[in-house]
Amino acid sequence: MSNPIRIVLVDDEDTILDLFRRSLEKASDIQVVGVGRNGREAIQLVNSLRPDVIFLDINMPVLNGLEAAARIASRFPRTAIAILTAEQSREFMQQAIRIGVRDYLDKLMLRPGDIPDAVRRIHQSRPFVSDETPDRGLASVWTFYGPKGNAGTTTQAINASVELSLMGYDVLLVDLDLTQGDVQFYLQTDRQGEEADDHLDILSNLEALSDLEEERIRNGLQSFHPQGDDLPEGAPDEGLKLRVLPCPTGFHEPSEAWVENLGSLIELLSTMFDFIVFDLAPGRIFERSSALSLDYSERIFLVSNQDIASLKAVHLFTRSLSRTSCTGDKVSVLLSPILKHPGFDARKWFADLKTPMGSVTEIPFDPATAHKAASSGWPYTLSDRQSELAVHSINLVHKALNQEPVTARSPGLWSRFHDALKGAIGR
Repeated sequence: MSNPIRIVLVDDEDTILDLFRRSLEKASDIQVVGVGRNGREAIQLVNSLRPDVIFLDINMPVLNGLEAAARIASRFPRTAIAILTAEQSREFMQQAIRIGVRDYLDKLMLRPGDIPDAVRRIHQSRPFVSDETPDRGLASVWTFYGPKGNAGTTTQAINASVELSLMGYDVLLVDLDLTQGDVQFYLQTDRQGEEADDHLDILSNLEALSDLEEERIRNGLQSFHPQGDDLPEGAPDEGLKLRVLPCPTGFHEPSEAWVENLGSLIELLSTMFDFIVFDLAPGRIFERSSALSLDYSERIFLVSNQDIASLKAVHLFTRSLSRTSCTGDKVSVLLSPILKHPGFDARKWFADLKTPMGSVTEIPFDPATAHKAASSGWPYTLSDRQSELAVHSINLVHKALNQEPVTARSPGLWSRFHDALKGAIGR
């Protein structure tokens, strides 16, 4: 017997969901594997379940069916999309076809006996997708964090993001240092001719952004997209288009509503990009925004100086993983050559303490390249790819991409740990 057709149903009306369930109870070749009530849940269900067919209502809260369909079609081409609607205008149907909808069912004419055959018909109409063309899925989230002090975390985040972009990925670099973020300063994104007045200050206004529309959010991002004569000498000719979400203008203390909307924003951005790279404020793990970004992270890169206090902060951070369902395998430690004591071996120190982590590498001591990059505004993975610093960042990215995912996301994990630590300190 062949595998059943796996379907997901997404509608905010119980009557429609119940109608589908009753109609498919006796269809042994069809299996309902997931049910959702809005467009955002639809995307999450497709990402986790990879169904053969998804049925989407059009008028739903949070994210409507057509917007969800467009994102699913672009990132999950193996899933056939059908819409449930009473709208049959020519313009509407042409729009649905353009974004990748394969079929539709008229809600007003929907009869139980028709549903099983409709599922089979839509399943057979799925476009051919080569096995060599995998689903893009939702964005992979990488977080760069310095547990204690400034050890060059922003520099590492920027150069990893540039390398991912040069490899052809759609990358968003998010500056979550809410007090003194400097990604925009390092990249000098205003060199692209973008005036601040033309852009929504997303993170400053996040508390009031109850309706997160993709077009509005995209317009609030900045671009690092040098071309032609704007490129530094020796830069690769491959297309580079890195998007940046800058830190808020001025000091910002996040409220509960702000943090809640940040989670919604991350979920939206995950449908828009291949990679999201967070640059966190050093030593600010108690910020809810930092904890939330770690909830979504598949890879965590800890950047640290090599003095005892900094290494101890790394050890305590990774040891805290034992209180959660995560393991240290998702953590890579990047050791800055600054404050390194002669004869002291940080790797051996971590090994003796049995610090749980995936890997430990040392950032090369290359002050000339670092100074040139800082003063010019050009990341060394773009302007000086043969330098030791650039090779280190390039290899870091390539190694991370070659590794198999080691743990699944655990939504809320770091937020719960954050709350526990705050409570312990309060006592």
